[in-house]
Amino acid sequence: MAFLTALALVAAAPGTLVAQATRNEALDELFKPRQRGFLGADGAASVSLPGDRTLWAFGDTIVGTLRNGKKEGPMVRNSIAIVDSKQGVEFFWDLSDGIMGDFFQPQNIEDPAWYWPGTGITIDGTLYLFLSRMDKGEGPAGFAFRTVGCTLFRVSNPGDTPRAWKIERDDLGLGNDHFNVNAACYLEGDYLYLLGYHDGPNSKPMERRSILGRIEKAKLDGPGVGKAIRFHAGDDKWIADPAGATSLFRPGPTETAIHFDAKTRKYYCLTLEPFKERVLLTEAPAITGPWSEPRPIFTIDEVVADPDLIHAYTTRIHPMLSKPGTLTFSYVTNTKDFWSVFSRMDVYFPRFVDYQLTTTVPEN
Repeated sequence: MAFLTALALVAAAPGTLVAQATRNEALDELFKPRQRGFLGADGAASVSLPGDRTLWAFGDTIVGTLRNGKKEGPMVRNSIAIVDSKQGVEFFWDLSDGIMGDFFQPQNIEDPAWYWPGTGITIDGTLYLFLSRMDKGEGPAGFAFRTVGCTLFRVSNPGDTPRAWKIERDDLGLGNDHFNVNAACYLEGDYLYLLGYHDGPNSKPMERRSILGRIEKAKLDGPGVGKAIRFHAGDDKWIADPAGATSLFRPGPTETAIHFDAKTRKYYCLTLEPFKERVLLTEAPAITGPWSEPRPIFTIDEVVADPDLIHAYTTRIHPMLSKPGTLTFSYVTNTKDFWSVFSRMDVYFPRFVDYQLTTTVPEN
């Protein structure tokens, strides 16, 4: 596996812990533009499936053909890939009536909304995906959207090909641009914990905080999932109103993942400063906290070097790729000019990084 050092060892006294991050160029190859078919996407939420397979859920996806250095084809709102340890990668989007479309679609064809990946998990053979429900909003091309809800998609047979998936859905009745519960999830004991975000009473996205909800695992298959979610309000107090939830850390990401590392016995989560080039890491001894002040662990050099890149986003840890003591995470870069993603081959697909948690400087 090829590695390119992206962040040198931090200077430290002998015997102290230092951090190292390396780009994982081999994993970068997974989702680079193909000659035909998948030409790039963001989102990149990963979920382990039965049979040593992994689901990757993407947001806006370019599908078509590479011709004369350009990506020619439509952009569907979401797609998925199945990575099989033996059979490789297979991509899926809707092909009903011979028309290319979103893999996850609204129930009514006249519904103008669409779905983007949030978070997901497989529990006792059922796949649960908490997707953001989106609609058109104000803004320039590529950024004219708004969050209008959160929908739980249940797949009872995720071990089959996605073409044969049996899908049920449950609109949670919550979620908007300033509050949602699907940034990340983590199963512990009898509860599924849902990392969310809340912009506070004045709805300031640049100051948003992370909050924690939970739902009993047994209630995921019943009606009214959204009403069954309770939010952490300190100590062992769980309440129905997210506005009263305890703040875990800031800035609160809208797309991330929670990972428990068996070597350090800590929980980890990534976040980003909006429109900045640094990836931040926070950690905690328990899922309810206390979570540490997020600290920078990786600088996305291409954003620093290229003024045409707006920023990096959707930083997610991938537990199935992470070895004990190491976090493997991905991010996606995008351009200020939305249409330039069709002519650039170096942006708009997941890039991977391995971050070593516990490197020790030798005594001598």
